[in-house]
Amino acid sequence: MKRLLGFAIGAFVLMAAGAAVAAPPGPGQKFDCSQGGSGISCASDDTGCVPQSKDVPTGNVSTLKCGDGLSKAFAGAIRAVIKCHAKMASSVLKGAPVDDEVCESNDPVKHKSAKEKLDAAILKITPLCTSTQLSLAAAQESTLFASKTNPLSLDAQAGAVYCDGTTSIDPAGAGGDDAGTISTGDAVNDANRLKCANTVGSELGKLVAAAIKCHIKLADSDFGVKDFDENVCEENDPVKGKSALQKYNAAMTKLTANGTCSANTCLTSGNRTTLGANILAQVEAANQIVYPCPGTTTTTTTSTTTTTCPGGCCCAGGAPTQTSFTTGIGSGNCGHLDADGSPNFFTLACGGLYFGGANVGVPLPSKIPDQGSSLTQVSSCSGNTLTLAGATAAQAAGGSPPNNRCVQGLTTKLNTACLANADCASV
Repeated sequence: MKRLLGFAIGAFVLMAAGAAVAAPPGPGQKFDCSQGGSGISCASDDTGCVPQSKDVPTGNVSTLKCGDGLSKAFAGAIRAVIKCHAKMASSVLKGAPVDDEVCESNDPVKHKSAKEKLDAAILKITPLCTSTQLSLAAAQESTLFASKTNPLSLDAQAGAVYCDGTTSIDPAGAGGDDAGTISTGDAVNDANRLKCANTVGSELGKLVAAAIKCHIKLADSDFGVKDFDENVCEENDPVKGKSALQKYNAAMTKLTANGTCSANTCLTSGNRTTLGANILAQVEAANQIVYPCPGTTTTTTTSTTTTTCPGGCCCAGGAPTQTSFTTGIGSGNCGHLDADGSPNFFTLACGGLYFGGANVGVPLPSKIPDQGSSLTQVSSCSGNTLTLAGATAAQAAGGSPPNNRCVQGLTTKLNTACLANADCASV
């Protein structure tokens, strides 16, 4: 009996030890496990790579502390700007608009604007950062604090939240650099519209901060060789329902239930859900800025040379006559589909073509041939802008090297150019 009991206990210990082995991607590898790693630590929708050093910037090796610090700094700056927009919109509805630039970009007295706080935070961690991380962060800051003409700027994206009414939230006399409108002249409904927009903006800010916090936890865990399910933190917590996206969607459901947004024509339930998904996608895409992959470089070039385009065409080697592209061999992680309440519910096959709707009769995915090339004629070239036109069979067959260009099957002879349908096999 003792021998059997000892064997059972020993087997349990071995199984428990095996189950505890972590398999996250390692330093320098992508968070999505396309270069190594497996299991719950694979964040299939996160860009960027696991930092290669904790806090010593060497060459192009990103550091964990810099990435974490930049992440927190940008999360704070984004939420601060959203609050500035809310104050601006509220002042307009009260009939006393104020310029939000002191709040957003330049506080000449206290230097406590959102941008100035961001600059101070970046300066503080600069000794921990590589030149690449700092350059990418500077570019991201320029984008976020650009004018409303840049669709990715915070000022431009305010228009997706303050989208009701006809009065600008930032009139020309108050700066005029923020997109968005408020007020229809109906005092009661306007107050609700403003409350709805301000609440949605605030919840979007919380979503950004929470998602970034999940990214920090993932980077820290992967660097420490510990498993972490970032999807539970960010998108779908099946037990507690407390992921970043679930909290945002719950707040949106509450707005619908209490009727706060009932007077808003653009902040419908569906549009609010889309806003959350869009902002989350932006956070995912920006992860590679603070946690860049090895080999990521930034180049700044200044030139005073005036270039003359011979014949009006600036393309290297002269005006092209054709353009071509060739399909490659798909490999690695080629994407997935998301559904409400079921993120990552369907993995897309590499090299596959999906089409149609429900009850499609054709087995999917259809296979796109590898190494298949397509040719298009260039009808004109102006500067570095090309005007394209369809290529005839003869023009396509004259490519380099000449190859099969049949639309009705293969040619009857190997490597014989197809100049007409008669040259194609009957299969």
